[in-house]
Amino acid sequence: MQETQYLRQEIEKLKESVYKDELTHAYNRKWLHDTHLDPLGNTFVHNGTLAIIDLNYFKQVNDTHGHIIGDKVLIFLTNELKKLKIPVIRYGGDEFIILFGDSVSEEKASSFLNTIRENVLGKKLKAHNDTFRVSFSFGVTKFKKNDLLPQVIEVADKNMYNDKIEIKKRVTGI
Repeated sequence: MQETQYLRQEIEKLKESVYKDELTHAYNRKWLHDTHLDPLGNTFVHNGTLAIIDLNYFKQVNDTHGHIIGDKVLIFLTNELKKLKIPVIRYGGDEFIILFGDSVSEEKASSFLNTIRENVLGKKLKAHNDTFRVSFSFGVTKFKKNDLLPQVIEVADKNMYNDKIEIKKRVTGI
């Protein structure tokens, strides 16, 4: 029994090393593909709502405060997104995906993300003797079983781009 328990713990550790982003401890693309997509194609195995999130002015953060601070900003944002109590996926450098269940409408997902964004904007981050703020933009779209991931992301990306235009009118830098 003890050996079985030990082996289960080892399997969980291996899964974590395969499925988690080393920096942020968010899930990675492999986890997304292995848990939500058909292994034979790039299609979803269920219905839901996808949100794609992109940090605004992230290059400015790195250029002004350095990559160590940039990494801390990514960890900070991940922890804020995890407050939704659903898996957060680091999709690219400063891009994240959240998959809401089918019962969450685009409006509700947007409301959740707007709340988090306002909380993030309300916090001053510190780097050396300087303080700064970060923000993010997001795009949300519904998807259905058998929809292709790239097509769903394309729609969410378009919505994110529109959001980015609006938020950058309000937040002009870090």
